[in-house]
Amino acid sequence: ALQTARPFDKACYLGIRAQDIRAGAGENSFACTVTERIDNPFSVTMLVQAAPGGRTIAWETDRETAAKITAGSIMLSLPPEKILLLGE
Repeated sequence: ALQTARPFDKACYLGIRAQDIRAGAGENSFACTVTERIDNPFSVTMLVQAAPGGRTIAWETDRETAAKITAGSIMLSLPPEKILLLGE
């Protein structure tokens, strides 16, 4: 079950900013596949999918973290305090 900092019983949607997603295992972690890498001037945006044919998620990270990703698969986590409760 998804862990959030507050109960989300009245939320219509949940969201998270791309820069708030973290590399590695932790709360709300999931394995995903990197489908595209976009180099920005000061960061890297990775487009990932948790399941083949699933929705694409944008993850923005620093260049140092992105350089450590050598395979197409990575574990990401969604910190509970960074999950946005939308539509309350």
